Amino acid sequence: MRFVFPSLRIRSWLVVLLAATLASSASAQGRGWLLFNPKDVDAVLVSDPVEKDHLQLGPWQIDGHFRYLPPATAGALALHRLARPATFGTDRMFSTNLDEVHSLVSARYADEGVVGFVAVKAGPPSLIPVFRYRKGDRSLWLMGEAGRKWAETAGWKTDAPAFWVDAPDGG
Repeated sequence: MRFVFPSLRIRSWLVVLLAATLASSASAQGRGWLLFNPKDVDAVLVSDPVEKDHLQLGPWQIDGHFRYLPPATAGALALHRLARPATFGTDRMFSTNLDEVHSLVSARYADEGVVGFVAVKAGPPSLIPVFRYRKGDRSLWLMGEAGRKWAETAGWKTDAPAFWVDAPDGG
């Protein structure tokens, strides 16, 4: 008798393992940055200072810096970073919803793992919002006032904060 794991289960197991590894790394540091690339109209959240420094060698600029929530914080959820190649640049998504993550993976997004823990509801005054902007089928994630003004002037629309992170000094 041969036992074969369905590929979805293996993939899910690997995603969980990768997410746990990245989450422990992110939570150990706690720091995060949102970088914006005005040339390719792209934004990405990073928790690794080496990745941040590497991106800043190109057109990427910091739109905001913050601290991820400690995993044990009430209401804190693991935030997945997903990406797929697009006609122009990269389509990026960030989600705390595992059903949405699986749906995005089915839509050919690569789940790059958990970058840190965030709140999906407003809470203490130290929490600051990250906004999701949309234009057509593209998404753009911003938190800084200058980036948000640029997006609105360029025709991007937002309806509400997507999630909240902690202020860089913890409040």
